Amino acid sequence: MTNENQLNELSCVGLPLSWGAVSSGSPKLWVWCVLLLRPASGAYGNGGVEVELDRIKRAWSLIDDDEEPVLIPSGLWEANAESRKLCLVGRLLSKRPYCHEALCSSLQSMFRPVKGLDIKQLEEGCILLRLDHIIDKQRALDGCLWSFEKNILIPKPIGELENLMHVALDECDFFIHVHDLPLSMMNLGMATLIGNRIGSFQDLEADDTGCSWGATIRIRVSLNLHKPLKRSLKLRSLFGQELVVRFTYERLSNFCYLCGRLGHIDKYCEIRFEDGFRDLGTETPFGPWLRAPLRGANRGPTPLLGQMSSSRGFGQPRPPTRTGAAVFGNFRTQAAQTDPKVAPEPHTHV
Repeated sequence: MTNENQLNELSCVGLPLSWGAVSSGSPKLWVWCVLLLRPASGAYGNGGVEVELDRIKRAWSLIDDDEEPVLIPSGLWEANAESRKLCLVGRLLSKRPYCHEALCSSLQSMFRPVKGLDIKQLEEGCILLRLDHIIDKQRALDGCLWSFEKNILIPKPIGELENLMHVALDECDFFIHVHDLPLSMMNLGMATLIGNRIGSFQDLEADDTGCSWGATIRIRVSLNLHKPLKRSLKLRSLFGQELVVRFTYERLSNFCYLCGRLGHIDKYCEIRFEDGFRDLGTETPFGPWLRAPLRGANRGPTPLLGQMSSSRGFGQPRPPTRTGAAVFGNFRTQAAQTDPKVAPEPHTHV
């Protein structure tokens, strides 16, 4: 017979909770399960428990190993390939309920598709978007960033044979302004170094030599939405000189002034419910000062360089990229001269 300690041991192994129902109607079967998994401490030797667990997983697998896989004809393997290429999965970064009809209407206004847009809700907070033309889809992806009711909307393409519900929706591109950087450091190399430290560097707003001019540099970075926003970064040279750069974020939607994470405000932050929490009032670690002003109307459009390999020299000019053309308005006209796939009309920010 088993005792309470053995049952506790069993729960640590990871027995499904649904198996507990067996104990009420078939006590003998319950004891058999316990003895099968853990008949005695150390009975399996070193690594024996893991081996036994693998055996049990195979025994209870939902896949019948004795059956041959069904062969899919070539015409059915990706019969909807063209349709998939026009689809995006979207996630609204908010825990609050929302009106699906209002979201659909807002998306139609934001994306402004030329050829049409269909929207279907998958589950709460997730939607499937099908655009009727690849250019409309690319504009939606390049439009960084989209929002609804001050909450970020994350659109992502769907990979080949990828399950809709398994598309990673935990990263999003942001345009970030880097402040207090010396003019001599406003180049692609420094932008890449800083961007990869706070996320995944995507692009830099600069001229064709890889240099940026102005009070700040503007970079495009893919950020992990589960991590707090980065407020500053300390830099140190090989000679021991140090400086601190600050960050501000364009189109920054709702975020928490306590933990710095997106998707909720400080009123609903878990930190507020911890024991010993002390209300800081307006002296919070994060604040509205992290929001960067949008580009001024009198500032001319400057193309993004696009992703560049580390082996490329900074002094060499780079041809226009589709990313820069899609984001910075009339630069699309220049890109259309070298890439016939790029539509010549300017892209409108929302």
